[in-house]
Amino acid sequence: AALSSLGAGEPLLEHLYLKFDSQPVDLQPKFSPTIAKYQAMLDWKMSRFAVRAGAKGDAVINNIFLCPKEGNCLKEQQQVALLAFTEAVPVEEGQIVLFAFDVMEAGVAKTYTLEVRRQRGSETALRHLTVMGGKLDPHWDAKIRKYDVTLPRSLDTASVTAEL
Repeated sequence: AALSSLGAGEPLLEHLYLKFDSQPVDLQPKFSPTIAKYQAMLDWKMSRFAVRAGAKGDAVINNIFLCPKEGNCLKEQQQVALLAFTEAVPVEEGQIVLFAFDVMEAGVAKTYTLEVRRQRGSETALRHLTVMGGKLDPHWDAKIRKYDVTLPRSLDTASVTAEL
């Protein structure tokens, strides 16, 4: 995706970050006041995100929009102004949300946009699988997705540990 750069003298952000509850969410590219377009990927377990931003100097943040239909504000007239900038935004598995806002100062506005995607969960793969008390068949291989576990007659249960 092409990146937008802001010229000198235009209103800028001091900081911008996303979070899921208290966990930070990485922005691509990394935040810089002069870059106006960002993308973020939520893990499939992250059902919402919140934006935290602050404008430089006397600039103010205004005109906050959320476009939850495929990240496209032109679909079905879906622009929704948020009442609170820090409100958590819900995101369904596989959904793309566009979050946009203006930074304004002295009659000049600059728009920052964040395209946020949530993984479906099917993109997730195990890094390791261990069975204590049983035998895994076939032996662990990250490319294999189906296993059988055999327990000795003396055991009723096994402990399974999966590492994502």
